[in-house]
Amino acid sequence: MNSLISVIIPVRDDQDFLIETLESLISNIDFIYEIIIVDSSSNKNSKTVKEILDNSSIKNLKTIYKKISPAFPGAARNIGLKLASSDFIAFLDCKTAAKSNWLSCAAAEFKKNNRLMIFGSRTDVAAETFFQKLLRASSYGKVPTIVMVGSVFKKELINFTGYLREDVRSGEDIDWSLRIKNLNLQIKYPTSAVIEYRGLEKNLFKALVKYFTYGLLSAKVDILRLYRAMYFYTICLFALFFVFNWNNIFAGWDLSDPLYVPNITKIFLLLCLSIYILIRGLVTPLRRKEKISFLLPFNWLLVSTLSFTLDLFKAPGYFLGYILNFRKDK
Repeated sequence: MNSLISVIIPVRDDQDFLIETLESLISNIDFIYEIIIVDSSSNKNSKTVKEILDNSSIKNLKTIYKKISPAFPGAARNIGLKLASSDFIAFLDCKTAAKSNWLSCAAAEFKKNNRLMIFGSRTDVAAETFFQKLLRASSYGKVPTIVMVGSVFKKELINFTGYLREDVRSGEDIDWSLRIKNLNLQIKYPTSAVIEYRGLEKNLFKALVKYFTYGLLSAKVDILRLYRAMYFYTICLFALFFVFNWNNIFAGWDLSDPLYVPNITKIFLLLCLSIYILIRGLVTPLRRKEKISFLLPFNWLLVSTLSFTLDLFKAPGYFLGYILNFRKDK
């Protein structure tokens, strides 16, 4: 690796998080050529992004500050890409903090393999409050998650993939990752998390709004997840219809028939609910490395309840988002 890295950070009304993000870059300073801040904030906050930059620990680094009108993350990152001078680019969000080994790991991999196009990213999710811990157990867990944010790549990668989508609020990272995957380019992932996400919502209302909005705005991009959801709910409705008509089809409502099952619909629904609670409250969090000591004796019930509530809001967002985008395409 013969050159340093341009770090691109889009910001939109998250000034409090930005302070921690910039501080986290100090431990990676030896690998940074420039930091590019693309700011589409509304400036309603008492501290502007420019003020934070001028008073941060990175003020001695080369910093490019670009103020733009409100824009989606993809558009902001594209502006940063066009401003970048280095041959290597790193994406970061203002709600993420870089770990001390972030850029050193990337630099080592590029030095070892000059054909490598992108060093991917894994993230841990920080949770401080009790609700945030429940939310993490209901979603990400403690397994380092593969994400686009935190990726380091050769700038020439854009010649193959094109720029990020600018017309979506969420899902531009999924779309870009799929394009990379389809090109069969060389990509390497770290074995552990190199960044930490610090933006978990602190209350239920904000979490519900985020999940519904994510579904609504990313349905056009994350179409595979929408199809999986459609298949799942279709199968569930078919199974419910079949169970509801069991006694009519197989026993003709004859109570003496051995195939007649009393209260079969209630039993089926209770069984489905029990399985859902067990999977979402215990099995899935444990698979995602949540501690059993946190889940027991009763928190797993809260986790399953929160999971159900989030799913209840997320699914309609996907379907509504797909319908709205379908009508736009027409």
